[in-house]
Amino acid sequence: MRLGDATEKNHRAALAVLRRARSHTLRPDDHLVFVRKYSRLNSSAWTVVRESGAGRYIPYEVMARYAEIYETQELVNEMASSIYADLQKAISVLNTEQADSNRAEEDRLQHAEDIAESTTKFSTPTTNLAAEQAADLAESGHPDLSQLSSGQIDRLEQGFQQAITDDRRLHRMYLFLDDLYAALGK
Repeated sequence: MRLGDATEKNHRAALAVLRRARSHTLRPDDHLVFVRKYSRLNSSAWTVVRESGAGRYIPYEVMARYAEIYETQELVNEMASSIYADLQKAISVLNTEQADSNRAEEDRLQHAEDIAESTTKFSTPTTNLAAEQAADLAESGHPDLSQLSSGQIDRLEQGFQQAITDDRRLHRMYLFLDDLYAALGK
């Protein structure tokens, strides 16, 4: 949820940047962060229980609770993937890349990801979020926002506004899932 909140903050900041782009008042440090990280919620244990027949040894009420939890996790996984895909469609207006025969840009992105990954492995949770955000910024690149047309800005604004709405919905799903986990412990 912390990462989702940080992502939403990036989307809100992107809307401010796009307002400045529309009014031709971009700041030198203005950028858009549109890369989203998400770790899929795992359901392998549930799959093993269902497919092995082990579920018949678990009381019905417990199985019903687990079924609801894993169905909700799958909905969260699908929703997160959909949000990412929708935002990528919106930011496709930024895709002005030319083939990079020397792979410098790909190498730069890989290096940024490697640094963020190594920082994440050996740091506290608070630092992990900062490392994730730094990697997201690096992976988003630095497209020239001053060259965007009004139509491109409109499309980007719509994409980021929809992502914010979707992030709020995803946040509510996480809260619901947390309630399901808590109910399991009772």
